[in-house]
Amino acid sequence: MIDSQFTDSQGAVSFLVRSVNAATFKLKITGLEIEDYEPERGFEISPCQLLHFENVTVKRKPDENSQTTSLQGAISEAELNIPDNARGEFTKGAKAMGKNDFDRARTYFTRATEIYPRYAEAFNALGVIAMNSKSPSEGRAFFERAIQADDKHPAAFVNMAKILVGEHHVAEATNMVMKSIVLDPRNAESQSLLCYFQLLQGKLEDAAGTVKVVHGLPHERFAMVHYMVANALERQQKTLEAIEEYKLFLKEAQTGPQVERARGALAALEHPPK
Repeated sequence: MIDSQFTDSQGAVSFLVRSVNAATFKLKITGLEIEDYEPERGFEISPCQLLHFENVTVKRKPDENSQTTSLQGAISEAELNIPDNARGEFTKGAKAMGKNDFDRARTYFTRATEIYPRYAEAFNALGVIAMNSKSPSEGRAFFERAIQADDKHPAAFVNMAKILVGEHHVAEATNMVMKSIVLDPRNAESQSLLCYFQLLQGKLEDAAGTVKVVHGLPHERFAMVHYMVANALERQQKTLEAIEEYKLFLKEAQTGPQVERARGALAALEHPPK
């Protein structure tokens, strides 16, 4: 067992898995009012996934006053219907990608999409390979195909947002990342991107609100949002708020040039020259 957690009030739970290799995981869910959930098959997490999410349907235990009901998750029809042979090709591709064998990975992911043309995760993986190969136009095409294949798969929206902001289309990038957040609101990467896009558009109050959302999620790779918001607050002479964000950044950040800059900025704000 890797970890055990309680779900929050919305039925969500997050786990941090430190692994660079593809692996298969299983969830076991228990509760006083639900039937135990422990499927025979697990799910694969590939090295190309910065974040993986699973939506699970659980059943309430019947009681004397009510009939058995189910709590429906938001998993898409396209994902539910992935055939085993297509999933097998995707797993092979993920393992090849974990070994940096991108040519073999591309072959397996392509086969997966040929078997099942609605395999959004496979199209997204092909897009990631294309971007790593410095082929942004090809990457964009694969991300677009992933969205067309399954518009309930958030990763492709995130990747399209990154492409759009790189082309200076910030408003369009914001729309894309918002679509991802609607599907997966607890994705720290999506929320961090939204914060960055809000700062680019001068929406400091919105960014200050979004950084609080990020801080409430596991976000060890996204501590930089605290620095960005702190810097913007400092320029607006909102000293107390800037100090708070700089402190959070220094508490969470490990290394990087911004660490020393943040220390200097914090010292200047806390002890201004007289």
